[in-house]
Amino acid sequence: MNSNNNNNGNNNGYMPPMDDGGDFVPSAAFDNNNNNSSHYDNSNPPSSSSVMGSSRMSLAIERQDSMIDQLAVGLGRLREQSYAIGDEAGLHTQLLDDMETNMDNAHEVLGAEARRAARLRQEDGSIWKLQLIVAGLSISFVLLILMGHL
Repeated sequence: MNSNNNNNGNNNGYMPPMDDGGDFVPSAAFDNNNNNSSHYDNSNPPSSSSVMGSSRMSLAIERQDSMIDQLAVGLGRLREQSYAIGDEAGLHTQLLDDMETNMDNAHEVLGAEARRAARLRQEDGSIWKLQLIVAGLSISFVLLILMGHL
């Protein structure tokens, strides 16, 4: 606590010190007369130190108002950022859903092509058999023609 006591023997309008946090400490806690009379007695006009105390209090209130305004601005920005993050999360969810649909379609097409390739491979074995039969018959036909001319 500050110990700035410019009392000059007069306790009227005593300015209580501010604590380290800048908060106003009530003057009744520092009243050296320990009387129960009000500090703001109408019979004694406010002295310059009590006016200074009220200006300090109004300065503290203005600082608090300024801080509250800054908090409100910060909260507004935080709100806007949270909305932007929510929108972006929704966009990413839609993109992932589209990608999942495309992957499912590609998987189906790939499966169909794999079945078609397997069927062609089975048919390819029978085609080779047919080609061997045709080749054998062609050779037999050529041999028959050659033997018939001999």
